[in-house]
Amino acid sequence: MARNSSGVTAAVMGARRWTAADAASVLASARASGLSLRRFARERGLDPQRLARWRRQLDGGGLAEATFVEVAQPLVPAVRVGGFEVVLAAGRVVRVGLGFDAEELLRLLAVLEGSC
Repeated sequence: MARNSSGVTAAVMGARRWTAADAASVLASARASGLSLRRFARERGLDPQRLARWRRQLDGGGLAEATFVEVAQPLVPAVRVGGFEVVLAAGRVVRVGLGFDAEELLRLLAVLEGSC
């Protein structure tokens, strides 16, 4: 594969995705050039951020090796199901759960039935 004067192959420079070997080759050329990474990238039409990301990854500051941790799922208390549903004359529905206040429910029903 032909290399340009900077030592970077044309195929690597034009590639949408680089392998670690491609990136290492480009970064080695950048170091050998004596230029800053930003200037090296600009002069060759490369994205400086791409080179910086690859440098961090290849220097060990990039992606960490995956580790797995066992996660214990907490016990969820059983949900009490119950109560009832009241369908009023006008089609309104009142759902009442367990532990309701009977007097409050009677007042609510009176108001709703009166407005039906």
